Amino acid sequence: MYFMYPYKSITGIITISILAVYSSYSNASMIVYERDDIEKIANENNIKEIEHCAEKGSSACSTILGGAYYWGLSFYDKRININDSIAIRYFKNSLIESLTSRSILSVIIEKERSLESKALLTSAATERYYPAVYRLAHPDYLKTNEIRQESIKWRKIQMDMEPSTGSDEKGFIGSIYLQMTPPDYTNALYWLNRAITEEDDMLAERNIAKLYAEGKGVEKDYITAYMYYDLAGTAGAEEKSKLAELMTPEQVQEGLSRSHEWQDEHHSYRPGYGAWNDMGGIEWHVH
Repeated sequence: MYFMYPYKSITGIITISILAVYSSYSNASMIVYERDDIEKIANENNIKEIEHCAEKGSSACSTILGGAYYWGLSFYDKRININDSIAIRYFKNSLIESLTSRSILSVIIEKERSLESKALLTSAATERYYPAVYRLAHPDYLKTNEIRQESIKWRKIQMDMEPSTGSDEKGFIGSIYLQMTPPDYTNALYWLNRAITEEDDMLAERNIAKLYAEGKGVEKDYITAYMYYDLAGTAGAEEKSKLAELMTPEQVQEGLSRSHEWQDEHHSYRPGYGAWNDMGGIEWHVH
């Protein structure tokens, strides 16, 4: 996803591209990628040219200067010392047009002006700026139902913008519904089943196994629970062992048989099942 900012300079027409790099690891990583993009542009340009460009009203150049002073970056001809006050001034000059400025400024002022910070971040996310969407989807904590619902909302938008993130997000959405007070089992089961069916998410398999084992949101069913614990692999090994103590040998065997049928149907095999070794074990599974 590129955001293009053309402007005229002394040497001709230059186009600055600020690239929003996608990541599913942490809020901090999204900010790091924003820094990398701005630093690359700064390294390739003279500061006077960027300052002149900013004075002419370019939001892109003000964003670059804001980032340079916020992180202490180097231009082609000069290194900048960190100065939050100057960084904030440049970011404020570019808020209307620059989603990147809104996103980064929200980080700078978050502790002192949390409401203003949230408004800036939400504004950028509403215009589908991916780093802002990601940060709202992945808050530092999920202590209240309101925060949980908001996280779910933005995770769904994130998946719409970048479908490949669905391999992680569907199972997480299901787990967030389980954290609700009281738990929302209907929506949790829907998203956990999607994560399992569409992504073969082993953590989702573990979570849904627990629901069947305890009879929460579904009728208690040890055999189905055992099947999902087996599909969860090492993530469900301890719970599977404890559950087996409550089951007959016939029930355990039925649970294993259902697990193997599922693996055959989906061509996704777990260690310990014969087809895993027949098809090359971990090497085949990864490829």
